[in-house]
Amino acid sequence: MGRRLKGFLDQARRFDPTPEEVIRSEGRVVDACGRESRAPEEIIEAMVRFEQRFGGIGYKLLVGNPMTYGLRVKRHGPRRGPTAYLTEQGWAFAGIVDGDLTWGLDVLVDGRVAVDYGEPIAYRVLNRNVEQRLQSDALLAELRHRPHRSFEFRVANKVTPSIPDAGLPPVLPEASGEGALWWGGGESAFFARLHSWIYDGMDSWQLWAFAVQPSAVQDVRDLVAFRALQPVESTWCHLCGEPTTAGETCTQAPGKSA
Repeated sequence: MGRRLKGFLDQARRFDPTPEEVIRSEGRVVDACGRESRAPEEIIEAMVRFEQRFGGIGYKLLVGNPMTYGLRVKRHGPRRGPTAYLTEQGWAFAGIVDGDLTWGLDVLVDGRVAVDYGEPIAYRVLNRNVEQRLQSDALLAELRHRPHRSFEFRVANKVTPSIPDAGLPPVLPEASGEGALWWGGGESAFFARLHSWIYDGMDSWQLWAFAVQPSAVQDVRDLVAFRALQPVESTWCHLCGEPTTAGETCTQAPGKSA
């Protein structure tokens, strides 16, 4: 765990995690037909590892609703206690509530984080693992108060955006995953985030450019790295929670996020 993430989590609220003995005694699985049975040891161990490391973490990021981590999170239907469900990506359990999305997220047994909005919206993996998700949130909490500009682009469904390194600061691998891509170094940073995959067989991504000084915030349309994606300016900045003005930089610092 790096210094940034440690500092971020030191400011987070902490709730009581589910005790290990409860997970081991009450851990269940529900198969595709809705049949419930005792969870296999592999799934129990995944739940225990997750809860011991992340259970009870809570923080606010962009809006007033908190991000919460732990097996006490409720999935669709009645609360069942520590329970894994069979998804198209394998066994997963409810482990995170995303306060910005106001929706629960699944933690797959292999550690990836996914979201299930229900049919007909496709099940999507958002993060390589829980720590990568936390690293991304910690970096966003640090940079969102800097001057920035907001853009968006679309790519074919489930296609990772092809973004060459030309003209960009280094990739930040600790914070980057399936649905979050970060570049940063010196006085500039760029963040692309999967936003929607519901309409027209396309994925919609949000893209922000950050800098220390307002005059240094770049227009991503001028950068070779992003040109092929044909980004357009957003009409709404999700970091500020306000409409944008074409060609202008957001400089009003939003409210304290954590």
